[in-house]
Amino acid sequence: IKAGGLKISRETIDGEAAGRNQHGDMIRAIIAVKTKIEIEFAPLTQEEAEAILALGDMEKIQVSGVCIPTSETGFYAGNRSVGIAFHNGSEYVFDGCSLHLIEI
Repeated sequence: IKAGGLKISRETIDGEAAGRNQHGDMIRAIIAVKTKIEIEFAPLTQEEAEAILALGDMEKIQVSGVCIPTSETGFYAGNRSVGIAFHNGSEYVFDGCSLHLIEI
């Protein structure tokens, strides 16, 4: 993970009944609060970049670490991207790789 490349956020999900009424008052119908983890990586080798892309094939991913709320249901891989490749003198590496993990 590159320096400053980890962002953890909590997303509140409202049900269909949520919205504003005729008086402009907000009506909330919270059905869940989920954790989203956004990761930006330092340059990766081709093998590492392929492993990031392959996470999308997994049904469930267990995540643990400091400041990451525990999830009994696990996470799934959302958006995954592999940046442009460049040669560092000995091999090709991919810069700008990222991964989003969303709580199930």
